[in-house]
Formats: sequence, C-alpha cells, structure tokens
Amino acid sequence: MAIPGPVATPESSSGTRRAPALNKVYGPGVSGLIQTIRTYVGNPTVPYSANQMQQTIYTAASTITYADQLAICDASTGSFVLTLPQAASCYGRRIIAAKMDSSANTITFSVDSPSALWNFSAWTGLTKQYETVTWLACLNASGSYGWLALLDKAVV
Repeated sequence: MAIPGPVATPESSSGTRRAPALNKVYGPGVSGLIQTIRTYVGNPTVPYSANQMQQTIYTAASTITYADQLAICDASTGSFVLTLPQAASCYGRRIIAAKMDSSANTITFSVDSPSALWNFSAWTGLTKQYETVTWLACLNASGSYGWLALLDKAVV
C-alpha cells in the first residue's frame, strides 16, 4: 500500500505565515505546531565556523582573547605567562594550550580576579614538548566562575 502524500503544505495553509519559532507538521492524520529547539554552546555570535578553531601562536607573555580556542605556545626564547580571559564572560568555552618547543622553559597561566584557576596544586604549567592543557570556563557549586584545568600528559 502506498503511503499517502501530505495533506497540506506551508504554501496552502490558508495563506498565513507560520511563526519563526514554530514548525508545522504535515501528514496523514497529523496537523499541529511543534516548537523548534536550538542549542548553542558558548557564544553563538563568534565570527567563524563552528567547525574551525581560532588559533593564535604565543611566543611571549600575553592575554588570550575571547575568540581564541587553540593557543600554540613557543617558549624557546624563555618562560612566559598566558593570562586567560574572565571566566564569567566565557562561560562554557574551552581553550586548549599546547607547548610546541623542546626547551626546558615553562608556560604558566594566570587570570584576573574574580575568576580563579582550578588545577592540581603540584602542576606548574606546560614544561614538555607537545604537553597540552584544556581550560574549561565553568561555575562551581558556590557560584564562583573559574577555569578548570583538564591536564594531558606529554607524549614524549
């Protein structure tokens, strides 16, 4: 038995336009409005594709911008500090930092108050080639914003 075609189309539904947040469902015995649900992670106004990562190469002390998602760090000329943006303005975002050089220099991280850095107290920063850390801007149970360090081991 063939499946019957739609009973109505958006163009033939009494000449009215549907609300932008609603979609009409058509089919045999079905006619109704359902709400469209959109889910955004982070800020939906970031001016680049969701499939791309905004990358910046750092060779000296600097402040990571809101748009950066990947911080490539080269400490071959000396150790330096990268400052993360305020976690409250980046809630839900992540920033991945990777040390690409083989020097013994260290890349450390800071953030201005009232945000905090949450990491292992024994962790001193990126010290080995290809070592990475993923910083996640989040809110803790006490209502304070901060950056949580998700540490990765160096592969060499």
